[in-house]
Amino acid sequence: MEQFSEYSVTKKIRPAYDVCLMILSFYFAIRISGQGNGLSLFRGFGEAGSEAAVQAAFIPEARALYLIELIPVILYILFAICFLLGFEVYSTMLLSKLEVFISMLLTCVYSLVLMVISNASIIYAGADMPIPFAVLFLGSGFSFALLVVNHLLFKVYMERRKGRPKLLMIDSTDGDFSRLKRLRYNSASVYSTWYERVDTGDPLAVRRSIDELLPNFDSICLLDGVKPAAQKEYIQAAIDQRIKLYVVPLLSDLIYSNVRFVQFDDVVGYCLNPYNLSPYQLFVKRFVDLLGASILLVIALIPMTVAAFLVRISSPGPIFYAQERLTIGKKTFKMYKLRTMVTDAEKVTGPTFAVKNDSRITPIGNILRKCRLDELPQLFNVLAGHMSLVGPRPERPFFVERFEKEIDYYGQRFAVKAGLTSLSHVSGRYSTDICDRTRYDLLYINNYSLRNDIKILLKTSRVIFVPSASEGVENYSIPKMHTLPTVHTLQDESTVDVLF
Repeated sequence: MEQFSEYSVTKKIRPAYDVCLMILSFYFAIRISGQGNGLSLFRGFGEAGSEAAVQAAFIPEARALYLIELIPVILYILFAICFLLGFEVYSTMLLSKLEVFISMLLTCVYSLVLMVISNASIIYAGADMPIPFAVLFLGSGFSFALLVVNHLLFKVYMERRKGRPKLLMIDSTDGDFSRLKRLRYNSASVYSTWYERVDTGDPLAVRRSIDELLPNFDSICLLDGVKPAAQKEYIQAAIDQRIKLYVVPLLSDLIYSNVRFVQFDDVVGYCLNPYNLSPYQLFVKRFVDLLGASILLVIALIPMTVAAFLVRISSPGPIFYAQERLTIGKKTFKMYKLRTMVTDAEKVTGPTFAVKNDSRITPIGNILRKCRLDELPQLFNVLAGHMSLVGPRPERPFFVERFEKEIDYYGQRFAVKAGLTSLSHVSGRYSTDICDRTRYDLLYINNYSLRNDIKILLKTSRVIFVPSASEGVENYSIPKMHTLPTVHTLQDESTVDVLF
């Protein structure tokens, strides 16, 4: 999901640069390894017979041989670029340095595994043997090092460059102030970001903010707390002043996120797609669920066994616990998890979300939650047909009843099966506000595709290595910022420290 267009200016250039780095990595690997076999063309350069090797490259038979030998390297580069695009490292600028590092590591590991498989399965016509495994591992290691350095340097440059565009975030005075500050802090790595709370129910305050603040900024972001009439004023002002505009949509706006325009005589309209999947999509999704869950169960068998053993010896109580959740059509089912809390954790408190440093979570349970290992038993729910690999996360009936009263269109998330992972899971964190999670869920359903499912599964493998993604509600990791001048609020002219 692309976040800000300023970061995407180099989207077409950076993949090509990464390709060059990976080619260079394998060239060095072949030169350093000193293997008797491998890529004949690369091996010939710089040696006594290099001129002959270059001349041989123009012979059709020799070119075919070189191309065949290059197949594993070509496949590695293609796989790596596909994984980097799947991790959205070229279009998402708000990745932390840890997330960038993990993305590069997983990209190289996944690409290496696929390349080794291809190297072992392809028959090389005219070649003595496939590329030596030492070269494959060495080249992959060099690729990882160069990619990490390249992407981290680019991130540091984006964060510290001069002349960053100025972004003003605007919310209503009755909006969530902590949410506004968190959004402002997390976008400061790319924008020179400021925030302002405006009484958007007061036309004079809105007009004053437009006249005094907007001319000083390159972009503005309107949060969903801004009143409709005020939002209209800001949009018109942004158009008139040619200021880039970002809007956090209302839940009702997401209904129109995937519409098809139609014409009735001379009147234009749009067609809303139904909030459900076609029979073909359901068939493909179920096939992928069965295949993916089976493979993941085989892979997860050992870590799940170890985790179950640790749960058993670390605290009294059962290893697994089943909890009633809702899936497609609000059907109830028993969802299975490894127990991470003390027995009868909600006996006193009643149904409640986990918070950071929750005393009910056991030491082993805290580790399992951070690594998402407690969710592995839900693969059996996927095989049983209660859940899908990707879909809105299943919620308890107690909370569903409450959220449906408080959140518009919340019930639309039950148009598909609940998921082991979700768009809100990989784009947010455990502490993400329920309204924002619902936005992600509706966006996922209304724009469903197998390609999006694959991307979400890929990004899930990154999320499990990011501890902050599992933080409890009302707790956020705020990066250290530098103090800058203050801005004045519009209501009482008191100063508010703005940090970035």
